[in-house]
Order: sequence, then structure tokens, then C-alpha cells
Amino acid sequence: MRRYWIYGFASAALLSCVQEPTVPRLDDRITVTLAVSRTTMRVGEPDTLRVTVANNLEQNVILSFSNVCRVYFTVRNQAGDIVAPRDGRAQCVPQRSTLSIPVNGRQVFTSIWTGGFDFVPLDTPAKVPPGTYFVSAQLVADGFTQIAPAFKVEVVP
Repeated sequence: MRRYWIYGFASAALLSCVQEPTVPRLDDRITVTLAVSRTTMRVGEPDTLRVTVANNLEQNVILSFSNVCRVYFTVRNQAGDIVAPRDGRAQCVPQRSTLSIPVNGRQVFTSIWTGGFDFVPLDTPAKVPPGTYFVSAQLVADGFTQIAPAFKVEVVP
């Protein structure tokens, strides 16, 4: 009988110790936003893509990456197919890297798209046909991924 009383007391004690974790979720506090310089562009004209990664935590943040690419830019057509980069993924050097963002700090990444199927080189002759495209960006760190909302870009002849 005494054993059951101990089990009951231990169970009640364990259940009363439940609390919400105090560790903030990174996806709520590390924000990734995208801006484009043009929402309508002629094929061959440069469109500057700018991604801002902001640290809204009350402490410094250090993100680790498995390669030198930290932000991936993609361009999709209206069907949702990736048209740039051509293979769907940027070519990255497989070298570890880190990014340190201070409290309330920001890190800005830029790229230029001229309507090509590839981001590099800028003067690539193969260009997308005129139409509606969606430019997006994604921060991909070890154990953390954040996607910026896409921008609609009209490519005209």
C-alpha cells in the first residue's frame, strides 16, 4: 500500500513540473525579407535582388552553413517550375562558413538577375521568354531554414 502512495505522489510531482520552454523559436526572431529593384523588366535589364536577414533576438546569433552559399535565389514561372538557376540549385563551394548577426543587427545579401536561366554570368545569352515570374529567396543554415515571401516580376520584350 505504501508503495502505491509513493508512486502516486511521484507522478503528481512530475506532472506539476511541466512548463513552457523559454527558448525562443528562431523562425519567429530571425526574419528574412526580399526586395527587388524592378517589378517590370525588359529581358537583359538588371534587376537587383536584395535579401535582408534580421536578428530580432536579445542576443547575438551565429548561423553555420555547410557551404559558402547562405542565401539561395530562385525564379519560378507561373506553373511553379524553377527557371533560374537552371538546375534549381546554385553552385556552391563545399566549404563551411558562419554568419554572425549582432542584437538587432541585419545582414544584406544581393544578387542581380537579368532574365537569364542562370544568375552567373550576368550576360548569359539564354534568357527566359516574356511572362510572369516569381522571385524568391531562402536562407539555408545548418538546422535552420527561412524563406522570404516571393515577388512577382513581369518580364517584357
